[in-house]
Amino acid sequence: MECNFHCFYCFEKEKPKGIMTEETMDAIVKYVESIPELQKIYLTWFGGEPLMAINQMEIFHEKLLSKFNKDFGSNIITTGYFLSKAIIPILQKINIQSVQITLDGHKERHNKVKHLPGNEDVFSTVLSNVDLLTDMAPEINVVFRVNVTHDNISEYASLFKLLVDRYNNKNVTISPGIVQDRSKGRLKNSNFLNRGEISEFILDLWHTHRIYTPWLRYPNNNCNECAIRDQRAISFDSEGYAYKCWEMIGQRRFAIGKLSTDGEIKDINHVLLNRQLYGADPLDNSQCSICAYLPICEGGCPIQRIQNEFEDDTNDVCTTYKDYLEEFLKIHIALKEAGYENH
Repeated sequence: MECNFHCFYCFEKEKPKGIMTEETMDAIVKYVESIPELQKIYLTWFGGEPLMAINQMEIFHEKLLSKFNKDFGSNIITTGYFLSKAIIPILQKINIQSVQITLDGHKERHNKVKHLPGNEDVFSTVLSNVDLLTDMAPEINVVFRVNVTHDNISEYASLFKLLVDRYNNKNVTISPGIVQDRSKGRLKNSNFLNRGEISEFILDLWHTHRIYTPWLRYPNNNCNECAIRDQRAISFDSEGYAYKCWEMIGQRRFAIGKLSTDGEIKDINHVLLNRQLYGADPLDNSQCSICAYLPICEGGCPIQRIQNEFEDDTNDVCTTYKDYLEEFLKIHIALKEAGYENH
């Protein structure tokens, strides 16, 4: 729950800091043991900056795998700043399969957002660290998530090319990450793209630069709810508070309960838990339930739906296909005819 950077859009500002204790780790392991039918765990290492607690990550992995000997995998979301020759072997040891690294634009822009005392060239440090990671652990997939706002939207195509050229034939992928407000009423300003601007940005990347993004995938017919409405998905903060949405970590009013030392979630907030699991079901929404896009958008972000339903917020939760479906379908048909489908 700590980070060496202070990005302006971070949803963890003014949240309690801290690193997970072994007592909390033991409680999580006991919680896992209490679910004997569990056949697979997929773990996301999250922060703040999780690599600031690499020793705790290693300890927790050892504790968990000593009790859970079934299918296990993990990924990590990080700035990439702390990747090093000492840390990369630990990532391999704890079975990290994917590393998501955040960039905020080209060097000048990135260094303004992720600023350190002494004006260090953080951008170059991160790319050098990724060079090291791809050399030492080529089996680990690196995903560059380039955060996109109005400030840096014009930089994405050239940054994409820089990364493609640098990591050609490496296990590296690049995708835009649209920065959105996840905290009611705090960050809504003109720096963030609205839904129409997101659609136009994605379409322009293809039409102008032939840059493929996940938004261009033809929607499949599998229902994939996010963690909020998935009964087997859960997040724990450094003190053992439990959340359904990891972007709510640290906001104690969104905690559904807290782990006891015996691995049981106590003091459950039943109103909040039921609200998150069932209270913002798109099928109960008069507009969503009759919308032709519902089978592919599934109602949008549940947390934002909950904010709209119970906190009088006005989040736009509709899919980026809406109002632009014809353009997206034309691209899909062209890709299919060229032999590409659902990249």
